[in-house]
Amino acid sequence: MVDRLDKDTIENYYSKGYLHIRSTVTIIGRPKEHIEDTLSKYLEKLFEDNSIVSVQVDLFEAKESETNDGFYECFAEFEALFETLDKVTQFVMNYLPGTIEFIYPQKLEFSNLDVNTMFTNLLLKFHQVDRALKVQILENKKLKKEANIEEQN
Repeated sequence: MVDRLDKDTIENYYSKGYLHIRSTVTIIGRPKEHIEDTLSKYLEKLFEDNSIVSVQVDLFEAKESETNDGFYECFAEFEALFETLDKVTQFVMNYLPGTIEFIYPQKLEFSNLDVNTMFTNLLLKFHQVDRALKVQILENKKLKKEANIEEQN
């Protein structure tokens, strides 16, 4: 667990227009040590970005999953300050958190540039996922076709 930023420091970031969010992340896998290490590295990588400031991080020990035999679940909850809405959007699309909650400001105002950037990035991610899915579908069809040919011989 990392010590929480003090109130004055947080309010200083607020005065610079930073957005304060709370988020959760869960990783499932094995072995236990691997997913704990992976989640820790995930958080380190997130906070390498100078426009994202860690307020508080609670990283919990991995526990054996009740639903996935032999798998472990590792969970983290954290608060962070993001310089722009675009940075929050990038975080959501690239890190896929389990939850996200805006703490500050209570009321969000967006400029056209903010909204345009957010939707452009969202569309870009959708197109990347769509392309990857189409490639996988084509590869799967090809493999099925090849398998049927081999089975008939």
